[in-house]
Amino acid sequence: MVIIMGISLKAKLLLIFLAISLAPMSVAVAYTSMMDTEHTRSQLLTTLNSIAEQVASNYFDYMEKNGGAVCNAAEDLSLASSSEWGDYLDHLSVEGAILFGVADDTGRVVAVSDAERWSGTWTAPGAYAPREFISQLRAGEEFRFSETDSRKAYYTLPFEDITSKKDPPLVMIFGKSFTGLDGRRYHLYMVWDWYTVAQSRILVLQGSLFGDLGSIVITPEEGGLRLWADTNAERTGTLLSPSALGESWDFYQALSGKRAQTIAEISPEVKEYSLQGQGRIVAACMAPSWFHYSLGFIAYMTNPDAIYRFLDSARNNAIMIAGLAAAAGVGASYFFTRSISSKINRVIADAMRVASGDLREGGTGNLRSTVQTGNKGE
Repeated sequence: MVIIMGISLKAKLLLIFLAISLAPMSVAVAYTSMMDTEHTRSQLLTTLNSIAEQVASNYFDYMEKNGGAVCNAAEDLSLASSSEWGDYLDHLSVEGAILFGVADDTGRVVAVSDAERWSGTWTAPGAYAPREFISQLRAGEEFRFSETDSRKAYYTLPFEDITSKKDPPLVMIFGKSFTGLDGRRYHLYMVWDWYTVAQSRILVLQGSLFGDLGSIVITPEEGGLRLWADTNAERTGTLLSPSALGESWDFYQALSGKRAQTIAEISPEVKEYSLQGQGRIVAACMAPSWFHYSLGFIAYMTNPDAIYRFLDSARNNAIMIAGLAAAAGVGASYFFTRSISSKINRVIADAMRVASGDLREGGTGNLRSTVQTGNKGE
């Protein structure tokens, strides 16, 4: 209290004006900064969710289209003579497929598209296909590939095969068993260059204010996450160990057990975490429970530090604006309080003169008459 009493009037007024003007301003700047940060984060998470959903949608569109194609082709072959199969396969048009073949129930190839191209390989006519997928086809392993098409077909996850010309040489197989006109059982298989399919038809790479937003197709395994496709193409086919995933590993493990019943019910979950001191944000969802494989779809920031740099920049800008506003407030308050305090000081000085008996106006020596006489002549 003694300290406050010792402060000049001008200083007191200045403090009052600053408290009145800067407190709401500080609250407003802090609130605006917080809202901008949350809005930015919310928009980013919404975009990541949309990308994860889009990748899942792209994948199941691909599954439905090509699962249907292999079923339709098998039905056509079952109605044609085996001598016509080679010509049929040569003229079969399915976007992105690099090979069509038919094997008998022993695994021997009896027809293939563009037969000369595959001469001397496992898929050439007359050769026995030493491939696991032929064994599985013969075992009758067929799965749902669509929610709207009740038919089933055989399909694989991507695997290495020389028919792919890409690096890594990953392919994906669709197959369908059928009975020929001769009454024997045959197996149609269609091969897609998975790398090309993933990069051009399934994955989503989207630019944003903070840099590129990428996507991944994965399967959670005991030893980590198997990357079947990635917009960072060099990682395709690799396994990310738990140590490379940091604290997000628990998130992916938990997510692998959360599979919706339908595609429409797929809802990505978001995870913000730190890996080696760098902030990261991902949105991820799993394939529905009817799908044969535990497949996951992830959207992520390719340069996650950009968003955090932006948020830090926004906060620093808010502090700078508040500082400038405070400086302007101090300047305005100074001139305003100076004007008011000078007037108050003059009033105080006049009051003190009156109290001391000095009735001269403004202290100029001119007497102010306070009593009027009744007779002028006296």
